[in-house]
Amino acid sequence: MSDTTYTDFGSGAVLSQSLQVFGRNCLPFIALALLLISPAYLLAGWLVWEGNFIQSIPPAALQFGLTILESLLGFIVHAAVVYGTFRDLRGQKTGFAANFAGGFGSVVPVLAVAIVSGLIVIFGLFLLVVPGLIFAAMYWVAVPAAVVEKTGVKDSLSRSAALTSGERWKVFGIIVIIGFAQVFFERGIDPFLDYENALLLSMAITLLYSASLTAFGAVASAVTYHQLRRVKEGTGVEEIAAVFD
Repeated sequence: MSDTTYTDFGSGAVLSQSLQVFGRNCLPFIALALLLISPAYLLAGWLVWEGNFIQSIPPAALQFGLTILESLLGFIVHAAVVYGTFRDLRGQKTGFAANFAGGFGSVVPVLAVAIVSGLIVIFGLFLLVVPGLIFAAMYWVAVPAAVVEKTGVKDSLSRSAALTSGERWKVFGIIVIIGFAQVFFERGIDPFLDYENALLLSMAITLLYSASLTAFGAVASAVTYHQLRRVKEGTGVEEIAAVFD
């Protein structure tokens, strides 16, 4: 596929292109996300079956630990899907194996960048909420920067801040729309969840939903990065994706 042309950076254009990329690659992207985040759900299932053990763990601590584990695994998904997204934008096939291998080449820096940026956002939310939202928009493309430009934590965060400068309201709009979509789908699957009487089915539905949302969020982040670089630097997808050759 040729590089899509837009005259300026816009939330609608990013989301539209993200949906196109995700639609073309939903099976390999979701399959990859299912594989990589499933250990968190397998661990949760094992803890439920081991009733005596789980009773010794405060529910809040258990939920927090599982959420952190799923988030860390999700960052690995992010790296792999960013790789696959740029292959798609370049007109190349995005098979499961290629995405898996490409993503794992950036696991360590991606995890470091994601953890640091996540902590900054959380700290900002605890302060006055608004700083956290600003940080979320500011560092929205830090992971794609780390994957594509192979930068460390400090440089990836600085790069994301520079790229989003002047466009953060639009970036924030992308985050908000994805957040609303998440709430909408959560409400939609709630009637099918019954962790007391249908544990396995409920966990499977939740895993599929979480994997799909994680994969789409990664696509949207990668497309945002691509569009920001195209608009601000005149850099096309061929030049960006050439680093993966």
